[in-house]
Amino acid sequence: MPLQSKISINLKVALTEANKSVSRNKNFICSPLGIHFMLSILANGSTGETRNQIYKYLGSKTLKEINQKASEVMEIIYPTINGTSEGPVVSFVNGAWVDQQTTSLRPAFQKLLQGTYKADAKAVEFQNKEEVCKEINLWVSDATQGTITELLSPQLIGQDTILVLGNALFFKAAWETPFTACENQSFHLLTGETIQAPCMTTYRYKFKFDGGCFDDFRLLRLPYKTAQDTTRKFAMYIFLPNTKDGLIGLMEKFRKDPRFLHENFELARAYLTGFWIPKFKFSHLFSVKDTLEQLGLDRMFKRVGELKKIVNQPFAEQLYVSKMYQKSFVEVNEEGTLASSAMLSLSGGGGPPPNEFSFVADHPFLFTIREETSQVTFFVGTVLNPLLE
Repeated sequence: MPLQSKISINLKVALTEANKSVSRNKNFICSPLGIHFMLSILANGSTGETRNQIYKYLGSKTLKEINQKASEVMEIIYPTINGTSEGPVVSFVNGAWVDQQTTSLRPAFQKLLQGTYKADAKAVEFQNKEEVCKEINLWVSDATQGTITELLSPQLIGQDTILVLGNALFFKAAWETPFTACENQSFHLLTGETIQAPCMTTYRYKFKFDGGCFDDFRLLRLPYKTAQDTTRKFAMYIFLPNTKDGLIGLMEKFRKDPRFLHENFELARAYLTGFWIPKFKFSHLFSVKDTLEQLGLDRMFKRVGELKKIVNQPFAEQLYVSKMYQKSFVEVNEEGTLASSAMLSLSGGGGPPPNEFSFVADHPFLFTIREETSQVTFFVGTVLNPLLE
């Protein structure tokens, strides 16, 4: 089924958490797509004001619209799930674990999970915390090809935990234009310090990339190799502030108006007079619950009886989301990009570009990874210090 339209994924959580990381001088990476899918699944089990809040966040008015968007995203992912020697390897899986001693999933909700969301649904015993953690962490590790191995700990499972929802995204792709390592270069931190960071460049860069200069940043598109038998095209976009300490202001600008990151950027083939970017590898774990509550999406975390379409009685009207968090990983080097993200939810009772410019990423920047045809954003991250893991 061909894609019908561009698919907008809300970036408010990603940009809000990225702002927090900038203030802490920490690198950041997350998957807005994983958050979108978790909320889409919860929307199907919710009622009342809880559902209204989720609808507003997702920018949808009906469950049909939400589930249609999920189906279209799955169409992007599944044709490339196995990858080829040319194209990227992309996979996305959903999962559900329900306590068999106390309840079970409602048939309609389970059918939706296994159909539209292609989720595994398993019965477990949450009183056996160690065994459940081992099972879920193994599922996460398999789904992310070993890049994320520990996401759930026994301490996170409460006495009233009866359901865990999860998803995992894996992405691996080679650059369309290969890079080569170069000498360590100076990288200027927001603290005013300067470090020497491993970097990469290419001697074929002059006309190989699309880019442009805007009021307060430069933007460069780095495409990944694409298989000949697919229309799916992935690329990384690097947003480099014009000043060494400009990321703080740029992040605030994007946080206030994240629609800019969804634009179909009109970038021209650039003549780069200079080019290098740092190599980096790091992970980031954060509470999605805390950030959603900060944004006003708080009803699902309260015992208000509005998640009653997920599990059967006697716990249907007691269900609420007690915890929601996501861990993501990214590695960028000369060969390409490796990125992954896993998420769990625990439930209880500009202007035209110039023809010539340089792109030397010697200070903190923001990046996104997205699929070009649909414009779905898979990952958003910031690099404050390329040496930090």
